Amino acid sequence: MTAWLGIILLVIAAIILMLRADGGTIGGLEQGEFAGIMTGIALLIFIGGGTLMSYRGQGSRMIKDIAIWLAITLALVTVYSFRFEFETVARRVAGELMPGLVNSSTRNGNGESVVEIPRRLNGHYVTRVRVNGAPIEMMVDTGASGVVLTPQDAQKAGIDISSLSYSVPVSTANGQAMVAMARLQAISIGDISAKNMLAHIARPGALSQSLLGMSFLSRLRSYEVKNGVLILRR
Repeated sequence: MTAWLGIILLVIAAIILMLRADGGTIGGLEQGEFAGIMTGIALLIFIGGGTLMSYRGQGSRMIKDIAIWLAITLALVTVYSFRFEFETVARRVAGELMPGLVNSSTRNGNGESVVEIPRRLNGHYVTRVRVNGAPIEMMVDTGASGVVLTPQDAQKAGIDISSLSYSVPVSTANGQAMVAMARLQAISIGDISAKNMLAHIARPGALSQSLLGMSFLSRLRSYEVKNGVLILRR
């Protein structure tokens, strides 16, 4: 029966359009708009009627299915409404699971190289840095005055640690410490790089992770934290 109602509605709409072939409006609507609306109503009657027929005698099942679809729709709307918050959480989880993850774009609208580093769940910004071409995991630390490498990472970068002299005093959060000095050919993160930099080499066992400090950050055009992401620009 519903199928016939839809067909009848389409026939009536076609007759009206033929009678108004002069290009005028129908009920304040352009003829194309009128035809689209009538077709939509006919399809709604056809599909809706068929759906209702399938639930004949199963009212409780129909109510259950409607509730499920309403819940799915509400969930999708909620996810879309909080998409930016979910993106922040996803970045943090990705930063924890893949600490070397770096999202970089070659240039932004201002012609800057941009690198984004997601914050890990422990609150630190850890990323994979290339030191003299060697991949090394480092923590970005604005409290460190320079680049500080562990002996293991310094060795990865091609520095002969057997010839180092730990004779340079530096101030740390734990007090005074003695470090060695070495010159690095290049440090790069994504599309951002700096050349000919001095680095501190920590004594064995004094540092658990290499630090990327202000001597590198000061060479950038800018850096900021936004929505849990450290953004470097140069």
